[in-house]
Amino acid sequence: MAATAAVEKTETKTETKPATTPVTKPAGDKPAGSVATGGSTPPAAPEKPATETAAAAEPVAKVEGGDPAKATDKVNTDTGATGAPETYELTLPDGGLLDPDDLTAVETLARANGWTNEQAQAALESHAEALAAQSDRFLTATMADSTYGGTKLEATQVAAKRALDRFSPAGTPLGDQLRRQLDKNGFGNYLPLVALLANIGTAMADDKGPGAGAVAGNKKTAVEKFYGPQA
Repeated sequence: MAATAAVEKTETKTETKPATTPVTKPAGDKPAGSVATGGSTPPAAPEKPATETAAAAEPVAKVEGGDPAKATDKVNTDTGATGAPETYELTLPDGGLLDPDDLTAVETLARANGWTNEQAQAALESHAEALAAQSDRFLTATMADSTYGGTKLEATQVAAKRALDRFSPAGTPLGDQLRRQLDKNGFGNYLPLVALLANIGTAMADDKGPGAGAVAGNKKTAVEKFYGPQA
């Protein structure tokens, strides 16, 4: 008699974990200023999980089927909304560095995609969070640099601000605009730019070293070169 082996089939159950909600960093926690502009230097931010960073950087929800055109219909069906309102009522995040230009840009994008006011507000807040995260990443890299960061960060900041104040002074339209953009987009903490400004500022300080004044005093003016010494 042939022996028959009974084979038991086991079912593997996959445990479904509830989706985690990304932790939103309040915009007010980030102080104004950056290394380049000489403002208060924000502390290095702890690393965020990749899923959290991706959620903050992607304001538009994904839709089954991958068709962006269906995104508005799905959201509007779920919320009872009817698409883009006649007038958007958006509010800048408290404590952030966004400005009215950002409101206009998000509103234009929202109207083109038929977003509701809630969707547009969420996109605006996600934009602010993404910029803050970018600035934190730039600052972390700058602080970790052996040439410009660490114990040399304060000297780097002083030198960079010296160059910025010399060639694009605060209180001028372009100077103020540049500082706002450096702070808002985080490039005031971007190592390559910080290094450039710091090198310029250091060279400026070296030019004012001992003997620099004497050399400058011996230079002839254009009039003296053409007409000779003046009485």
